[in-house]
Amino acid sequence: MPKASLNVQCFVEKKVKSIFEGENQPKLLYVSEIRPDASAHPRVMHAHEDFVELILICSGSSEYLIHDKKVIIKPGDLLVYNAGVVHDEVSGPNMEVGSYCIAVGGLHMPGLRGNALIPDDAGYVFPTGKYFADLRCLFEMMFRTLSAGEPNAELFCSSLMHALLVSVLTVATMLVVLGATTLLAANSEFMAKNMENELEIV
Repeated sequence: MPKASLNVQCFVEKKVKSIFEGENQPKLLYVSEIRPDASAHPRVMHAHEDFVELILICSGSSEYLIHDKKVIIKPGDLLVYNAGVVHDEVSGPNMEVGSYCIAVGGLHMPGLRGNALIPDDAGYVFPTGKYFADLRCLFEMMFRTLSAGEPNAELFCSSLMHALLVSVLTVATMLVVLGATTLLAANSEFMAKNMENELEIV
């Protein structure tokens, strides 16, 4: 068993630099909870031209169509659809899936086209592993707060959205912060390879 942490106080680095500044000002457009029984309704292939859609699979398994490929999704998977990605969920009585979904517009990530959170060739489905519980908590809080009409719900959920976006980038193993520069690597293999070939400074 891993030993329990003895930390009772954790300090934050003073030089933390936000990736959401300048023209990169994400805006939360909606949050949805899709119950398993509702997921069986038929839908058509579609794309969103002006926002990114993020879907967290919480229960069930099914085939999702992304562009012209079928992908098997399962609990714990995170789907990232940049603007313009054509997608659909294959419905059926034996393919009920419970999930949360949010839409984010106004993204201008460094080095990427508008309303793309990750590089277009980075893939669409990412297992969340140990981050699943935290991600689900963020999705749940956003949906619960907005659906209940809590005071300042939009402001509260917009702040949670920033945390969620950073978590998504972490899960996709693409966020590398070097000083004041934010780099998006194509995948974890790329990052690992470059760590192995680290230059020595004499």
